[in-house]
Amino acid sequence: QSAPQAATRRRWSRLKVCGDVAIAGTPYADRPHRPRSLGDGDRVGRMRWRRRNRAEPEVQRSDAEWRGVLDPEAYRVLRKAGTERPGSSPYAKPPSLDAGVYRCAGCQAELFLIGDQFDSGTGWPSFSRPTDETAVELTTDFTLIVPRREATCARCGGHLGHVFNDGPAPSGQRWCINGAALGLDERNGG
Repeated sequence: QSAPQAATRRRWSRLKVCGDVAIAGTPYADRPHRPRSLGDGDRVGRMRWRRRNRAEPEVQRSDAEWRGVLDPEAYRVLRKAGTERPGSSPYAKPPSLDAGVYRCAGCQAELFLIGDQFDSGTGWPSFSRPTDETAVELTTDFTLIVPRREATCARCGGHLGHVFNDGPAPSGQRWCINGAALGLDERNGG
């Protein structure tokens, strides 16, 4: 056995599977992964590989068309599931507007309301919920080995960010979204 093979074997031997997924040495190692429900029988956290088992998005374009429509940073985030640097987005802090909607930079679908945005201190725009449960799809993302809930635009399939369970009441969720994936439609006066 070569040294890289032995190192890989040791790394994978540290993983401990309990129920669905758990990582040895973490607070979750001794209990199974229990997906949470969004209601209506839809379960969040099912073990699915990224971009698989999804319906085809309504808006479909070739890679060249997406490059022509989006600026380079938006393309990297939306189409290649990239992450912008924290604090680089002008949307990181809630604007002082009466009303407005954040739209997908790729297809202009309504995703989040200004009233649902809060300053999480992370450097990324954070929301307590989307405008509509059908506007955003949630899947399990394994890019960091530890499963996370990935949020994608239901209309074009673009990567938006991730959802965490450390947000404010009443939802308790923090929708951590890349600002490059958003565009602000300002509507003053509600």
